[in-house]
Amino acid sequence: MKDCQPYISPKIDFFFTKTDYILIKVSPILDITQTINELKYVKEIHIVAVNNEVKELLFLLEKNYNNTIAIKTVNIKKEKHKRLILYIMKMLFQNTLNHSPIYMNQILRF
Repeated sequence: MKDCQPYISPKIDFFFTKTDYILIKVSPILDITQTINELKYVKEIHIVAVNNEVKELLFLLEKNYNNTIAIKTVNIKKEKHKRLILYIMKMLFQNTLNHSPIYMNQILRF
């Protein structure tokens, strides 16, 4: 996320003085693991795909949230939509030095 503009991570605490929820739209090519580790208080990740191509990646942050993260995906196809909801423990993403990045195309294979 450091390469993204604006670089939002250092401003999170300030934003939480104004609201209890923040929704951040990021590039679909970002590594989910690294983004979770950089952001504070990730509650949900929303992934929207059209015909197996990721179009949107959104992170929902809740003030002081430090629990299970829900990954909610939808794959919109002409004939029908597919939905998947995963719940992951945040600790899986913390303190991992030799992790393999998680990308949306890995999650959307269902």
